[in-house]
Amino acid sequence: MPQHVSRRRFLAGTGAACVAAATGGAPSRTRATLAGDDRRGSENLGDLEAFVDRIMETGLDEHDIGGATVSVVHDGEVALAKGYGHVFCSESEPVVADETLFRIASISKAITWTAATELVDRGVVDPHAPAGEALESVSIPRTYDEPITLAHLATHTPGFIQRSGGNVATDIDRIRPLAANLRENEPIRFQLPGEIPNYTNYAATLAGQLVADAAGTSFGTYVESELFEPLGMNRSTFAPLPDGLVGGASESHTDEVNWYS
Repeated sequence: MPQHVSRRRFLAGTGAACVAAATGGAPSRTRATLAGDDRRGSENLGDLEAFVDRIMETGLDEHDIGGATVSVVHDGEVALAKGYGHVFCSESEPVVADETLFRIASISKAITWTAATELVDRGVVDPHAPAGEALESVSIPRTYDEPITLAHLATHTPGFIQRSGGNVATDIDRIRPLAANLRENEPIRFQLPGEIPNYTNYAATLAGQLVADAAGTSFGTYVESELFEPLGMNRSTFAPLPDGLVGGASESHTDEVNWYS
């Protein structure tokens, strides 16, 4: 029988999965510093910039990161927005807050889960119902009698084997619709859902298509209208963007780019 997962556990599991994606799942000295080694800097906004400067100087050097940008919001106001290092593959071009763009890769999963949770809160999607009930453009193989739910997708426990096919497109002309990508690169279900976590991009991508089908639009359009626009995120998008974008687009550290439509 499927195990009931409360909304609180659903969100907590989602957050933990996204944090693991962003940090690699292992503690680092940099994150330990943010957590409590220098509380004075985090508590006193007057020392905030110096505090972040120290963290970033150490973090970029320890993790061999070319550039990054940091934004800190306090009481609804931007307390700090600052760029560090240089744009990828362009050491002469510094990272500038509010100008340099980044492909955020797996951090986009947090946006996917926010969109999904919004539909849950609106009563459009039941996180514990079979995901196939909301999916119209993609089917899930019935390898097991127990169905995969949105809660399984969010906690990376749907039972899919990891697969790399379809994760990236090396050429903007090779971009395919999200549903087509999912159908052509369907992974094997190798275990019952809800038993063992196994981090896969497919789980989050399938959740994105579930959002699209449930909302009756494309995933990119839904996120644009329901998340980015209300939050004033006018420089965020899921649309494919060409290299050399105005303002400088900082590539991820790979020759392949995560492009989906």
